[in-house]
Amino acid sequence: MEFALVLPVLVALLFGIVVTGLVFIGRMQVQAASREGARAGAVAPGNACDAARAQLSNFSSSSVSCTELRNCTTTGSQVQLRVTQTVSIPVLGNRTVSLDSTSVYACQA
Repeated sequence: MEFALVLPVLVALLFGIVVTGLVFIGRMQVQAASREGARAGAVAPGNACDAARAQLSNFSSSSVSCTELRNCTTTGSQVQLRVTQTVSIPVLGNRTVSLDSTSVYACQA
């Protein structure tokens, strides 16, 4: 009898832990993608935003916005890159969580 009362609470708690872990992993992936893309754009002389977007071609993001803050003639550019990804939680009525990260890299020699 007690097990029947406690089981739904334990299942809900376990589900909450798993969903929180999945959202946390998604957040880390968005941050890493933003950082890698901004770094690729910062070391590329010329088309910094194109290099940043090319770096993110394998990452499935909802949107990527790139701003070239400063152009350093020989060493690349200072790039600001914002990556946004939407993660859905299907069991809770297809609710979504929007994850975004912004990275800025200065000119690299």
